[in-house]
Amino acid sequence: ADLDPARVFFLQSDIDRFNTDYGTLLAGLLHADKAPEVAEDIHSTYQKRVVARVAETKRLLAEDRFDFTRDESVPRDRKDAPWPKDEADAMAIWKLRVKDAVLSETLRRDILAKRAAEKGKPDPSADDKSIAETIALRDERLLHRVTEDTTPNDISSMLLNAVAAACDPHSSYMAAPEMGRFKEDMRNELVGIGAELRSQDEGSTKIMGIIKDGPADKQGQLMLNDSIIAVDSDGAAGPEPMVDVMFMDVNKVVELIRGDRGSNVTLKVTAEDTGPGDARLIEITRDTVEIKSSLASAQVIETKDPAGDAETLGIITLPSFYVDFDGGKAGCADDVALLLHRLVLEEIDGLILDLRGNGGGSLDEVLRMTGLFTGEAPVVQVKDSMGRVRVLGSGGGEPVYTGPMVVLTDKTSASASEILAGALQDLNRAVIVGQSSTFGKGTVQQTLDIGQAMPFFTARDQAGTLKLTIQKFYRPSGSSTQHMGVVPDIILPDAMDAFEFGESFMKHPLAHDFIKPAADLKPFARDPLGVPKLKELSAARVMASKDFAYLNEDIETAKKHLRENRVSLNSAVRGKELAQLESERKARNVERKERFAGIQKHDRETMTFYDFSVEEAATGKPLTAVDPSSHESKYVRTAKDDDEEAADIMPDWPSGLDLQKREGLMILQDMVAIGRGARVAVGPKPAEVR
Repeated sequence: ADLDPARVFFLQSDIDRFNTDYGTLLAGLLHADKAPEVAEDIHSTYQKRVVARVAETKRLLAEDRFDFTRDESVPRDRKDAPWPKDEADAMAIWKLRVKDAVLSETLRRDILAKRAAEKGKPDPSADDKSIAETIALRDERLLHRVTEDTTPNDISSMLLNAVAAACDPHSSYMAAPEMGRFKEDMRNELVGIGAELRSQDEGSTKIMGIIKDGPADKQGQLMLNDSIIAVDSDGAAGPEPMVDVMFMDVNKVVELIRGDRGSNVTLKVTAEDTGPGDARLIEITRDTVEIKSSLASAQVIETKDPAGDAETLGIITLPSFYVDFDGGKAGCADDVALLLHRLVLEEIDGLILDLRGNGGGSLDEVLRMTGLFTGEAPVVQVKDSMGRVRVLGSGGGEPVYTGPMVVLTDKTSASASEILAGALQDLNRAVIVGQSSTFGKGTVQQTLDIGQAMPFFTARDQAGTLKLTIQKFYRPSGSSTQHMGVVPDIILPDAMDAFEFGESFMKHPLAHDFIKPAADLKPFARDPLGVPKLKELSAARVMASKDFAYLNEDIETAKKHLRENRVSLNSAVRGKELAQLESERKARNVERKERFAGIQKHDRETMTFYDFSVEEAATGKPLTAVDPSSHESKYVRTAKDDDEEAADIMPDWPSGLDLQKREGLMILQDMVAIGRGARVAVGPKPAEVR
C-alpha cells in the first residue's frame, strides 16, 4: 500500500498473491534471511506495472483523443477504492487519471495566461513545453525513480520499514543514509553547500534557496533558479565520474552533493531559460551549514493594551526540539533560556510560545524547557510494556519566566510539543490556543543499531537502525497524548480541521487511555488565567472577523469536496468551477488589500517590533526595531515560481502576524489585562485592527 497508495498500479491478483505467499509466512521468511527476495519480488511486480502505466501515458498522449465534453469524473482520493480487477480495469482507471492531468494542466495555463494578461505581462507558460510533453516528463521522473534510482538496498529497506510500521505508525527501519539525515535534522546543521533543492517536471533539480553566508553563497557562482543536471561528488580533480542527475530523486541528488567538510563537489548547472548546451561547471568546497531558520527565535512587540496603556509582549518561535546527539552544540532548551532571559530583561508583560509546525524532537530538551516556565514540576509520565510508570520532571531550579503565557499549537504540533503543551495546561501555567487538537503522537521510540547484533567482520556500519516504539507518554494529569493529542483551551478555526490529519488517521495507531495522575502534581490556581472570559472575548472577535469567516467558508468547501470525492472531467463544468473560485479569490484579495493596508497603518502607529536570534540575545546589545511588513528571510535567499509571479496572490498578513498569531496576541493582551484586574469589555477589538 505504501508503494501504491492510490491503488492504480497493483492488481487485485497481485495483492492476493502477496497475501498467499507472504501474508502469514513473512516473519519466518525474515528470520531465514529471505527479506531481499521478498522485497525484490514485490518491487519487480510494482516496477512492471509502473512501466506499463508510463507506456500507456505515452500512447494516450500521442493519440490525443481526449473528449472533455463527456460527463466523466475521477475520485479525488482512491485510498479506499478497490484494487483494479485486472490489467484492462487498471488501464481504464489510468486513462481517466491521464485525462485529468491534461485537463488540469490546460486549465492551469489558461488561468495563468489570463492573470498575466490582466496585469499587462506576457504569458508565463508561453515558452513551456507542450502539455503532452509536460505530463510525459512527470511520468518519466516516476519511471526513473522506480527503474534507475532504487537500489536493492532501497528495496529491502522499504520492506523492513513496512514490517516495522505494521506495529504502529512510528516504528520504522532507517538505512544508514537516512539515519545520518535524521541526526542532521535533529541538530539543525549539515555538511554541504547550503542550497535548497526541488525536483522539476522536466527532469533537473532546481535551486530554490541559497543559505546566506553558506558555502554556495560565499562562492558566488550558483544562482537562484539554476538547474543542476549532473554532480561530481569528489570535485573535478577526484577519480569519481560526474553523475547525470536528470530525473533523479532529490534525496539522491542531496546525497551526492553532501560530503566531508573541506572536500569539493562540482555541479553541472544551467541557468534559467537555457538548455544543456549552455551548462557551466561550478566547484564548491563543502562546509558546515547551520540551518538558522530552524532555530528558536524571539520577537518583542511594544504596543498598547485594551485600555490604551503601553505594553510589551514577547513571542518565542520554536520550530523543533533540536539537540546535538554528539554533544557539540547547545540544544533548544538552552537557546530558549537565553531568549527568555533577554525577554525578561526587556520587561515583557506577557509571552506567546509558538509551537505550530513543531513536530517534536528530544525528550530531554522538553523536560528542561518546561522548567523554564514552571520550576520543579512533573512534565510527563512514561509507561512501558510491562505497565511500569515513571514520572519525569523538569529537574528543579527556579523558573526563568513566571508571567502570563499563551501557547499556540496546531495539528502539526506533535510529540515533544504535545508534552510541553499538555504539561503547561495540566499545571495551569499557560492558556493553550490553536486548532481543534494537536497531532496525537504519544509514543516513545528507541533507536537500536542493528550492526551491533551482527558478526564482527560484516558491513555493520551499513546495517541501519531500527526505531521501535517501546513506551507511551502520559500527561501529569494521567491522560495520554496518544491519539487525541492536546485539546486547546481556546479553539480557533483552521483549514486543517477539514482533512483527515493526525495520529487517529494513521495506520495501526495505539489507543488513547488514562493512568493515575502524577503523585507530585500540584497545579497553579486556574482562576487567575481567566479562561472563561478569554474564550468569550476571543469568540466575539472570531465572529466579527472577516478572515475567520473566509476560513470557515473554505473549511466547509473542503469538507464538501472530501465527501463528494469526485473531480469532473468535463471542461465546461470544471472551467465554470475554477472561474467561480477565481472570482471569489479576486474579490477576497481586493477586499483584503484595502483592509490590510488599514491594519498595517494602524500597526505602524501603535506597535514597534524587534526580532532577535539566540546569538543576538547573548550579546546583550540593544535591540533594533524592524519593519514587520518585510518578509525577506534573514537566513535564506529564495526563488519564486512562475505561477507565483503570475498569480494575483493573497496579500501578506499585516506585520507578519497571521490570523492565528494575531488572535493569540489579542488573547494574551486580554490575559494580561485580566491579571492586572483591569475592566475588560466584552466584544471585538476596534474594526480597523481586524
